[in-house]
Amino acid sequence: RINIAVDIGSGNFILGGEAETSSGGLYKMNSSGTLSIARRMQYFTTSGIKRLDVDSSGNIYAIGQMADDDTGIAKFDDTGATTWIRKFGNSGATSYKFRPRAIQVDSSGNVYVFAYGTNMPNKKVFIKFNSSGTLQWQKDWVDDTYSPEGLHIDANDNIYATGKQNSKINLTKWNSDG
Repeated sequence: RINIAVDIGSGNFILGGEAETSSGGLYKMNSSGTLSIARRMQYFTTSGIKRLDVDSSGNIYAIGQMADDDTGIAKFDDTGATTWIRKFGNSGATSYKFRPRAIQVDSSGNVYVFAYGTNMPNKKVFIKFNSSGTLQWQKDWVDDTYSPEGLHIDANDNIYATGKQNSKINLTKWNSDG
């Protein structure tokens, strides 16, 4: 089952979803339908890969749910080889069981991720990693009116989040410091 597709130009796509029950699948397909990447990833569990983005060098970034209820972020090179994997959340007795909502990469390869807590649905988190996978910052807050759904980074690296707030559409502009 494919959850997300990213057009990388000339009829080529990066696809993500489930490879089979309780694992993620990452695929790269050309305009003729030929697969050049077909990877199964056991570290992404429930529904596999939820969101994808691709940087200007062809590196692939994916988020999904991990077995310990943390959100996992993975970077792959353009051949599908794993570069790094990171996770965030509060595992253990105080776990917020974060669910991934959005991922985007800026022109410098910085990775931005939104997630929310399921056992405390008002808990939100916005995270930035650099291109090497080093955590730059993590912003946590509790808000029962705002639900982040998507991210977009424009050509000037302005960061926009979409979602809903009090049953209305919300568009928020963030700076690179969160």
